[in-house]
Amino acid sequence: MKEYFGMVTACTEQLCERFSQHASSGELLELHPLLSQYTLEVIGQVAFGVEFNAMASENEFLRLLEERNAISIRLQKSSRFATVQGVKGYLSGDLAAMESNRAAMGRFVWEVLRKKQDALKSASEAAAEDAPKCPIMGKVGRCPVKDMAERMLTQPDPKSGELLPDANIEGQVVTFLIAGHDSTSTSITCLIYHLALNPQVEEKVYREVMEVVGPAEPITWEHLGKLPYCLQVVKENLRLVAPASMFTKTRPPDHATTLGPYHILPGTDISVPTWALHRNKKLWANPDKFDPDRFSEEQSAGRSPYAWLPFSYGKRGCIGQQLSLIEQRVALVELVRKFHVRVDPSTNITWEEPLFLDPQGIFITVAPRQHGTPATVTGSAPSVSAVSVPAPSGLGSFEQLRSKRTVVLYGSNMGTCDELADQLVSHDAGLGMNCEKSALNDVVSGSVVLPRDLEEGLVVIVASSYNGSSPDNASDIEAWLETPAGAAACRGVPFAVFGCGNKQWAATYMAFPRRLQAKLESLGAVPLLPLGEGDMNGGEVEAAFAGWNMKRTIAWLQLNQVPIPDCIRDSLHPKLPIYEAMLVLGKTAADISEHEYQPVLDESLERAQNLFLKHNKAFVADFLCNRELIAVSERSTRHIEMQLEPGVTYKAGDHLGVWGANPDEVVADYLRYLNLEKDAVVVLDLPEDPRQALIPLRRRLDLWSVLAYFVELQQPASRAQLRALSNLATDESERADLELLSEWEGGRSGEADPYVERVLSKRLTLLEVLRRYSSVTVPLGTLVGMLPSMKPRYYSISSSPEASPDRVSITVSVVTGAAPSGRSHFGVCSNHLKDTPRRWPANENDLKPIPTVVFVKTTGSAFRLPADPEIPVIMVGPGTGLPPMRGFLQERAARQAGENVLFFGCRDEDDFLYREELEAHEVAGRLQLFVAFSRKRGVSKTYVQQLIAEQSALLAELLLRGAHVYVCGDASKMAPDVRAAFAKILGGPECVEAMVARSQYCEDVWAAQSV
Repeated sequence: MKEYFGMVTACTEQLCERFSQHASSGELLELHPLLSQYTLEVIGQVAFGVEFNAMASENEFLRLLEERNAISIRLQKSSRFATVQGVKGYLSGDLAAMESNRAAMGRFVWEVLRKKQDALKSASEAAAEDAPKCPIMGKVGRCPVKDMAERMLTQPDPKSGELLPDANIEGQVVTFLIAGHDSTSTSITCLIYHLALNPQVEEKVYREVMEVVGPAEPITWEHLGKLPYCLQVVKENLRLVAPASMFTKTRPPDHATTLGPYHILPGTDISVPTWALHRNKKLWANPDKFDPDRFSEEQSAGRSPYAWLPFSYGKRGCIGQQLSLIEQRVALVELVRKFHVRVDPSTNITWEEPLFLDPQGIFITVAPRQHGTPATVTGSAPSVSAVSVPAPSGLGSFEQLRSKRTVVLYGSNMGTCDELADQLVSHDAGLGMNCEKSALNDVVSGSVVLPRDLEEGLVVIVASSYNGSSPDNASDIEAWLETPAGAAACRGVPFAVFGCGNKQWAATYMAFPRRLQAKLESLGAVPLLPLGEGDMNGGEVEAAFAGWNMKRTIAWLQLNQVPIPDCIRDSLHPKLPIYEAMLVLGKTAADISEHEYQPVLDESLERAQNLFLKHNKAFVADFLCNRELIAVSERSTRHIEMQLEPGVTYKAGDHLGVWGANPDEVVADYLRYLNLEKDAVVVLDLPEDPRQALIPLRRRLDLWSVLAYFVELQQPASRAQLRALSNLATDESERADLELLSEWEGGRSGEADPYVERVLSKRLTLLEVLRRYSSVTVPLGTLVGMLPSMKPRYYSISSSPEASPDRVSITVSVVTGAAPSGRSHFGVCSNHLKDTPRRWPANENDLKPIPTVVFVKTTGSAFRLPADPEIPVIMVGPGTGLPPMRGFLQERAARQAGENVLFFGCRDEDDFLYREELEAHEVAGRLQLFVAFSRKRGVSKTYVQQLIAEQSALLAELLLRGAHVYVCGDASKMAPDVRAAFAKILGGPECVEAMVARSQYCEDVWAAQSV
């Protein structure tokens, strides 16, 4: 292999030249075609000692190979059975075309071999008289054996002394060309793709290469053995994307054997699915994550050598694997030390497997690397392209910022801060900076490198707070900031923090973001501006964030001595996506076949992973029970049970996320505005940034499903939507009024904010605004882009796995009412669940219920019963705050834990949820139940906090014995009043805070819903 190393490096220099051309022009680079050419060039030199010039001009062999692959794919798609493939291939002419292609490849190979023989003959005749004979020519002159063709043509068998037959050589060369090319081109394509998706890996590769090879020195054979992390990266890529999806081993025909518990008969074929082997959770933790560290010496030590077999194994394993590994490492080293690469949003990968996997549709952006400037780093890929990102705000890019980084860190449970972080990345990329986005916990793990000072860049944090605690993906950051490493990393770093909260959680509003701001300042980090605050309860997060971001941008530009552009105010209105929408004429929803809908569901779940599922396993619910709990017709609360999918588990106190569909009435209103039928068939695309879409793209969809499942229809119109509408208004007065409503600073000086007064306070939806401004016409694709993506709704689980291990229940209060504008408002998921099973309105002949997607959302350790059943438990759950307490009671009963106190509140006897169950616990001696009726006829109005005060002696005795307190329900009034009641019993608010710090006083509270 050492003999071929110079050939590989020479070809890699040509590859780098092509990358450099794309970096200079700014054009996107389609990855696989170029790396296919590169791989063929390497094989040409290694196999034949000839230059194909495949990266500079069209190549006949590549043309034949693409033709062969296309024929092979057509045959595969015609049938799963070889016999049927043969018949169909004969009738279609594909078998004849394949034979013709095979013959053309043979002629190509023999033409190359003939030239090689001629070259060997010439060299032989020119040799000295006393030189040894060349075995193929039979004449004097030693053959300069370098490439593989020379070896096959000139090296006789050591036992028989015979040379390989011509037919054997042809077959070997064709196999080497096809298999060697396809497998390695796929491997290197996916290697660079994974590198572009994981800049934190790129950074570690870059550092190792700089340390071992240096910025400009030629790479040598000896260097390869000193680059262990580069080899780890290559191995991890091959684990995730082994070029061959399976390999087959055959038991010899003369005897049987055993394989674990299985008896293997003679001659049996055993197929090993490589992708399944490489994703076996028993062998690989978090198997879908790209993590080269799993191939470190320490982590590899206890792992079976048969856990990783991308090249098969044994005598029939791939003989070219060493050459492939050399190619991959050399390409990795040279590309990383010369370029930054990022996946472009236009990427849409398609996979075929004519022989080996064939990934098409990967586009990357390339930027030349300035040595000394680290690669951009991210922990959640793909998040943003770090190069060639257009400025969404129209500010333009600034030369002074081009060498600097924006590290955007977020802490988010429900996705809002994640979305705001995306906006920050897009905004600062438009300023010309290298941008990256990661969860706050990624800083702790070491996968994110913070800029050290103003010269390197800044850190921007967007975070929410969960009952005063950090979000799940930021749970480790505060402890890390207390360490010497954390303190050192933050000293001198410019930073800005924006917090999302809800003032209905008065006691814990902005608690986590405020702690972050204060801690970073105490460590010597440099704040660009005070903490930004967005109140979800007021619906003004968008405006607050936009104003804060403008101030942050101005502060950063001033700090870097960049003149402030006049157009900066435009950046306050984020650019809304515009879909390309095609109406399929002459087709209705009934024409969409059933097998088309499974890929739609699969793609929807895949897109939801990036947007809100975040590695939670989602599944389509199988409903077992859906019954009414209250006895009055004007209100509805449902008890709903669902079957869990195998492998899905939960704990008492967890939440269930539900992705349902908008109400039929609301969807119908939008369809009337669009003047389209509910069974219309559309195809949508989002070429600018397909990753931000929840809607499956480039697929036939019925319009009802698009509007029902994928977009929010009843949220108040945002300022960004109003600004977008103003650009579409043809009437000047309407345009001016929409612009006024979209202004973030509150309209004219001294006046109330028109947006708050006329839109937000009335809860006007986008559709209501459109009906009031008749000169605005919004096409389907623009309207879909304006509407926010659908978000799941979360419900406290009302069961325990101790009682129901294979099913889960929730308790749903159905939301209906009138908005201040007079519009009828329907809670999305509560009404969806109430009507489940719902039929598909787009096709009345389809009797199957429409799907409801659900997933378990863990609450972590914050809302869990004590492990010791002897510890008393005090529960406060008025109204639909009761569900988790129901699950807790089921679990305590299963553990035979007897000291349980529950304070429940409701209007009257008709609203007494789960009365029979609770009274049964009481009769069994497992529960002391106190019920507060707020509207019971003949009884004074009572709330749970009053009952808590009345039972202060009982509660004080339980608290002195270490009782745990659980509160669930409304955050605006109930939770603070209950906390105050316990503070009075305990001797002051600081006593409750101490219990909170010990996880002894736990809250699961939510904002009261506005319509």
